[in-house]
Amino acid sequence: MLVYLSETISNAAVNEVIPGDYEAPAIGINLATLYLAERKMTGPYIDGHKLTDETVTSLITAVKLTATVNIGGYTVCPMIALPYSVTKSNGDTMSAIIGHESSGFADVVVGATGWLINDKAKNQYLAATWLFFVPTGEYNPQQLLNIGENRYKSTLNIGYIQKLSDDFYIELSPELALYGDNSNSIGRKIEQNPSYALTTTLRYNQTPQLTLFGGFQQNYGGETAVDGVAQDDALRMQKATLGGYYYTAGGTQIFLRYAKEFGIQDGMRITDDFLLRFQWWFR
Repeated sequence: MLVYLSETISNAAVNEVIPGDYEAPAIGINLATLYLAERKMTGPYIDGHKLTDETVTSLITAVKLTATVNIGGYTVCPMIALPYSVTKSNGDTMSAIIGHESSGFADVVVGATGWLINDKAKNQYLAATWLFFVPTGEYNPQQLLNIGENRYKSTLNIGYIQKLSDDFYIELSPELALYGDNSNSIGRKIEQNPSYALTTTLRYNQTPQLTLFGGFQQNYGGETAVDGVAQDDALRMQKATLGGYYYTAGGTQIFLRYAKEFGIQDGMRITDDFLLRFQWWFR
C-alpha cells in the first residue's frame, strides 16, 4: 500500500512507505487515497560536494484506488495510482543543465500487496508489495528534468510490523527496484542498476485516533550508465522522517509527514519534503 512519489532527479527509494499501511484492511474494504506533496531539492552533489546552491521544487498530487480481496485464503490489495506533478528548477545554472520546468501526469503505477502474516490479535503483519510503473507520463527527451521516466520500472517491497508494547510498534520495509532502459535522454541511452532501500519506523499510538512516528531510511545501489559508460553515481544517502496521522469521527485518516535527506554523495538532495494524505474507506 504504497504510492509513487519519486522523480527522475531524486535519489530516495522509489516508494513512499507509509506507517501503518501494512496493517491489512478487512476483506471487501476499498480505499480511496489523495496525496499532496511539496518537495525542495538542492544541488547537484558530486562525490559529496555541492556544486550550486540552486534548487528544484515540486508540487505533487496523486490519487490511488485500492481494493481488498481474498485470494486462496490470503488478503490481497490490488491498486492503481496516478500522480500529477509540477516541477521547476530555480536558477540559471540548474535551468541550463536540466531544464526549467516539467509538468503533467507521471507514469501510471499498478500492482498489489499480499499478506503472508495477518494476525490482528497479535498486531503482527508480514506482506509483500509488487508495483509496475508504465511509461505513460509527460516526457521531453530534450531535457533532463521530466515527470515521466520514459522507461519501465518494477519494485518489490516487504513490510513487517511487530507490536513492541500496548502503544509502540516497529515497522521494517526493504525495497528492491529494477529499472528498464531509457533509450532517448537528449539522444543518449540511460541504463540503471538495481537500487535498494531499507526503511525503519517506530510508531506510537498516543490515542485510538492519534498516532505519531519517526523513521529512518538507508539507500544504496542504482548506479547509472550513459551510452554504456558507468557514471559512478550509486546511491549513498539516508532519509529521516517525522509525522503522525489522525482518524476523524467519520473514519477519514489525515496523515502528515516531514522528511529530509542526509549524506548525499551524488545527485540532488531533498532538503524539505512535506506530505499530506487523506484516505477514505468504503465498501
